[in-house]
Amino acid sequence: MGLWDSMPSSVVSSVRGSGSLSGFLSCLSESVPLDSLDGSLYYWEGKKEHRVTRDYHSGDGENRLRDLQAKFKEVSSNRSQYQEPMYIGELSYKDKRRTKTGEKSRTLLREDVKDRLARLRGTTGQSGTDEQQSGTTDGQQSGTDKQQSVGQSAGQSGRLGFGEPFDASAGSVAGSVDYSSWMPMWDRGHAFVGGKASGSSVHVDQSLWSNIGKNWLGYKILFVWKWGEDSQAVLERFCKEILKPPFSEMEKKMLQNTVKIALVRPGDMYVFSGANAHMTLGVGQPLSLTAYESFLNLNPRNIAVFRKSGRFEHFEECTMDESDLEDLED
Repeated sequence: MGLWDSMPSSVVSSVRGSGSLSGFLSCLSESVPLDSLDGSLYYWEGKKEHRVTRDYHSGDGENRLRDLQAKFKEVSSNRSQYQEPMYIGELSYKDKRRTKTGEKSRTLLREDVKDRLARLRGTTGQSGTDEQQSGTTDGQQSGTDKQQSVGQSAGQSGRLGFGEPFDASAGSVAGSVDYSSWMPMWDRGHAFVGGKASGSSVHVDQSLWSNIGKNWLGYKILFVWKWGEDSQAVLERFCKEILKPPFSEMEKKMLQNTVKIALVRPGDMYVFSGANAHMTLGVGQPLSLTAYESFLNLNPRNIAVFRKSGRFEHFEECTMDESDLEDLED
């Protein structure tokens, strides 16, 4: 979709030139002030996820780390506690900036899928998808084809740099349909960086919406569980844990119960529901660089599920603050 150059070159080159997350942050700091960025820095004790949030090693030990520079300093000063592999999620600017459309956003990207949808020529079709059935856009497929690559299932039009259905440098195209404006909500999202044996632990999103993933570099595996009882079962047993080798018998059982397992490659794009329990796991030596956007589509079932955000059906450990949820729903 012509989005390859929308990611800042400093981020791409820092990922390419690093073999660890600490190396990435060190490299990035040479070209970008880290106090202008923020993100969630994760590490694991065994398979249990922890987040670097406070400076416990100076003063009263309750100093909240408010930007990426402070978090990197905390990690660098206490290597024995914060060990690789590590992972950074929700990487973004600390303060909101205006996008080309005039919106304010913390996203690193100059353009998103949202902007590309405003330029698509095409006819109107079905208004939404039924992602909760399978956890991906392959709503009618069973879990028997779990190992299929996301890029293969999406085809060339699902690639970041190839098969553009429009001129990526052009403005709005006469006769085009701005599909993004149909959506009740669209969040431009954040970037994620990590290496082998790191990733997003088992969770559901804080808001029960849909996600578009765009992978620039590296490889990761996406695991998705079916909405409902299957998602609830894995969350109750493994929420905020990363399932990686060596696997216990219970972990094997849970992984066999996924509705989709997909290899995400450089250049791949993919869509899935954040309401489904899901997890990513980095594979191979290069670091991966991925960005996500989130949206609420027009399918009545998706809207009904979104309305369950922060309610009884939403797994409690994954919910956002009530005030933040009210702001979203408004």
